[in-house]
Amino acid sequence: MAITTASMLDELLARMKPHRQYRFYEIKALLNAGTSSAQELLRLALSRQLITCRTKNNRNVYWLVCTNDSLPKVHPGPAYKQGELTAAHTQWAQFRALCEVTRPDGRATEKEHLHTQGTING
Repeated sequence: MAITTASMLDELLARMKPHRQYRFYEIKALLNAGTSSAQELLRLALSRQLITCRTKNNRNVYWLVCTNDSLPKVHPGPAYKQGELTAAHTQWAQFRALCEVTRPDGRATEKEHLHTQGTING
């Protein structure tokens, strides 16, 4: 019985089309099976999470579980919230100011560096 059930389950999954909803009588017709056999196969497929079942208009509808390949491509939004970069910019500016205050006297300041660059370039 398990081999017959497994082969019928494979046949059901092969005949079902992705993104299409099936009612019980349609699945029964796909398999050309009796009510009890179709119910057993549906229970097995549901327990293995191969198909999904929902109630629509007081009737159960079944469809194949979507794989990652069949899911629509979703473009993610920005990885940060509005204003987060402003806070990070403020923190970096404070860190830079602290570094400049604690710089040894032997190094050129930013003003001297810009003056030197202007002399070299111009």
